[in-house]
Amino acid sequence: MFFLVSYRVEEDGFSACAFRVTRDAGLEMGSLEEFRVGVAGAGYVGIVTGACLAQVGHQVMCVDRDAGRVADLEEGRIPIFEPGLEELVVRNVRQGR
Repeated sequence: MFFLVSYRVEEDGFSACAFRVTRDAGLEMGSLEEFRVGVAGAGYVGIVTGACLAQVGHQVMCVDRDAGRVADLEEGRIPIFEPGLEELVVRNVRQGR
């Protein structure tokens, strides 16, 4: 199962997040279910990917080998800057995703 994620950020902040679920590189699934997703790495790619997947309803767990980064996230501090990312993460953490 593959998640193909894309997002768009405009000057006034985060504007869109889209993804597709595929069984392999060429076959799209017909319907979307809620998945429990693990994301390795909570840096620029991992945290944005995790936030986008959570935004569309999946249960996401991001892991990282950097204990300081994990501690920051557990305390609600986002270790990177992307416009709108903090709001997206906070909203989905509150909703248990």
